[in-house]
Amino acid sequence: MADSGTIIRLLVEKFPSQVEAIELNPKQTAVQIDPKIVAAFFEFIKTHPDLKMAYLSSISGVDMTTNIDIVYFISSIEYKHKLTVRTKVDRLGGKIDTISTVIKGADWFEREIWELFGVEFVGHPNLTQFLLPDDWDEGPPMLRDWTGRNFVKMPEIGG
Repeated sequence: MADSGTIIRLLVEKFPSQVEAIELNPKQTAVQIDPKIVAAFFEFIKTHPDLKMAYLSSISGVDMTTNIDIVYFISSIEYKHKLTVRTKVDRLGGKIDTISTVIKGADWFEREIWELFGVEFVGHPNLTQFLLPDDWDEGPPMLRDWTGRNFVKMPEIGG
């Protein structure tokens, strides 16, 4: 079992120059990783005897206007530690390796991000739509600048 400082040290030592600690508010154990190491990173935190992080509670996509952040929330059931992992991909045509081959629970989260943000998860066994209609052709609807056929822009509040 490892405390927050030990978790960060293990990750930075294993992936030098590809992992850095980040500060989030409220305070939590969090890292920013190079997208090139995503599969190896999750394999490491899942199998390392002091980490055993295999419970993936969520993956989120966030349109930051210059890129898409992929944010993973993972924890160890055995040790009760949690980790937030953030990485960045290109906003349009972004690609990142799947972690569904390492952590099966990533499957639907990755499909959702692919469908709504347009991020391709390379090596994913089944990138198919399940939220949008089968004939959807209007692009990723969660991008901030998206406007579809029936899109209604809400008026600005304040003034």
